[in-house]
Amino acid sequence: GKESDAQLDLMIEKVKKAGKGKNYDCIVGVSGGVDSMYLTYLTVKWGLRPLAVHMDNGWNASMAESNIKNTLDKLKIDLYTEVLNRNEFIDLQLSFLKASVPEAENPTDMAIQGVLHKVARKYRIKYILSGGNYATEGILPKSFQYNAKDLRYLKAIHKRFGTVKLKTFPAFGFRHEFVYKLFYGIKILYPLNYVPYDKDKACNILKNEFGWEYYGGKHHESVYTKFIQTYWLPKKFNIDYRKATFSTLICAGDLSRENALELLKTKP
Repeated sequence: GKESDAQLDLMIEKVKKAGKGKNYDCIVGVSGGVDSMYLTYLTVKWGLRPLAVHMDNGWNASMAESNIKNTLDKLKIDLYTEVLNRNEFIDLQLSFLKASVPEAENPTDMAIQGVLHKVARKYRIKYILSGGNYATEGILPKSFQYNAKDLRYLKAIHKRFGTVKLKTFPAFGFRHEFVYKLFYGIKILYPLNYVPYDKDKACNILKNEFGWEYYGGKHHESVYTKFIQTYWLPKKFNIDYRKATFSTLICAGDLSRENALELLKTKP
């Protein structure tokens, strides 16, 4: 409505003003998924000059990589890719699996934030635009995943179960967040919360404009995330992420509760 439109206009002006005299106005984190790629498309429509940043942990689905390339090439957006040290990262992931905790994705979630903020500081960019939104992922029980910014938690698990030293891992804890915000003035914005975000329509736009391909499920642009959310969590902890996703879609009016219950009868 008018109120959110006005807030979005203010946000865009603020980002443009901060980017004056620089090569880029903002950073957009891209994964090849619908949320991040649709947001990237919108930034260009709004007249922004984004730098796309991708954190590559070695588990990208091939579709996700082609989605990133095809979309950014057509939009003429520069891409910065940070490839994590494979030995370090796999050892960290194994540590979380051996620890038998639900937070198997904490290493990835932390690395994403670490890379985005590191690149923002490198290019003196004040705003990071995130594809996170209330319309499709606003509901998540606290019991599903503990805070991925708790670096002490991550270090304790790796100290007990890891075998490789983390020399290059882009750590991002509560202190890092405080420093980046207070001393470097870097902020994360969520523009999709200010637009009428319909995921099906967004998918159709991406398919028609950029030849974007769907990868099968929410966050399945990562092969590892697909394994964690469709097998590890439901099988070991009885945590079915679809319950959170469907609940959000029901609240947004995009799915009926009856249909959601039918879908939940099938295995993830």
